[in-house]
Amino acid sequence: MPESKFRKFINLTGRDWCLLISAGFWLVVFRLGLVLLPFQFLRKSITWLVKPATQKEPDEALTSRVIWAVMAVNRNVPVTGACLPRAMAAYVLLSRQEVPAELRIGVRWQAGEFEAHAWVVSVDRVVIGNLDDLGSYSELPITGVLEI
Repeated sequence: MPESKFRKFINLTGRDWCLLISAGFWLVVFRLGLVLLPFQFLRKSITWLVKPATQKEPDEALTSRVIWAVMAVNRNVPVTGACLPRAMAAYVLLSRQEVPAELRIGVRWQAGEFEAHAWVVSVDRVVIGNLDDLGSYSELPITGVLEI
């Protein structure tokens, strides 16, 4: 019989609990921030929240746990929703752990509709927000400001 969500939840390590709480906090902050504040303000503010990466190679286990926490909260907290708050939260959490990360935002025109998407890259690998057709998005020039 598979382990229940509740049992998995109560058996988490202290570090996983901290990651979940942090992920939830940042997801809600960025979701509300995107509704209440101009994007340019958030874009500039996010640079104050991050640390320069000291690792040349990311800690894969830590990166996986951060992404797990962001996605777990995103699945279970309705207010967190879209790709941009998810990518912003992952970017801040990774950078605060001194993992090299870049927040990227792209746009495209497809089937008569404008679409945008956000994702995070760590050492040339998409760690959150990967899509099969990610290459069809034209990247916006924010990377220089948000690259650590």
